[in-house]
Amino acid sequence: EFRRVLFRSETIIVVDDASNVEIRATAITFGAIYIRLDSNSGSFKARQAGVQLSESEYIFFLDSDDLWHPDKLKKQISYLLANNSIDLVFCNYVIFSENTDFTKAIRLVPIRKRVEAWLHTTGYGGALESAGVVRRESLLAKRGFALDLQMCGGLDLAFRFSREDRVACVDEFLCAYRMTKQGWHNNKNDLVASYNRLLLNEDLYGSFAKKIRVN
Repeated sequence: EFRRVLFRSETIIVVDDASNVEIRATAITFGAIYIRLDSNSGSFKARQAGVQLSESEYIFFLDSDDLWHPDKLKKQISYLLANNSIDLVFCNYVIFSENTDFTKAIRLVPIRKRVEAWLHTTGYGGALESAGVVRRESLLAKRGFALDLQMCGGLDLAFRFSREDRVACVDEFLCAYRMTKQGWHNNKNDLVASYNRLLLNEDLYGSFAKKIRVN
């Protein structure tokens, strides 16, 4: 039950990205704040809408097809409470497939090296959208996710925190990423387009542009 995962009295906000599935009644049953967008504009616009509505000190996201360990938020928020110099904290995660027996454990320690590998498109990403917890004030100061990047918005945000040495990782496996036929990882064209848009920001990524592999 999602409600049992919450730390203290944090708020659930369900953002319906103009889906064809009726989720309002379920969201309200769990005591969530429910909002529905007028059109399907991508997951990052939905997340931004949730951030703007939230008043919590900490922000955390959970994609509809991913899973959390019951202690995930408690461990990550406790880490932030004990480390004032950190604004974004990840956790290790496990990838699993809904259609096959495939599973893979992804360890994100040391996190700064993992973010750089993510930027170079080697290895696996950080799954920030389900594995991360961030201070709301710091997220708003960075204006949240870059909406034009879509599939690379999590990478961009992780790198902006990492370059200021304000990112860390709880070295435990607390999140599970589900691979589905409809998952974004199958949309290669959009992924490449998002990386190309990311590299246009020369102030941040100019030194990486010639090194990054986009296959």
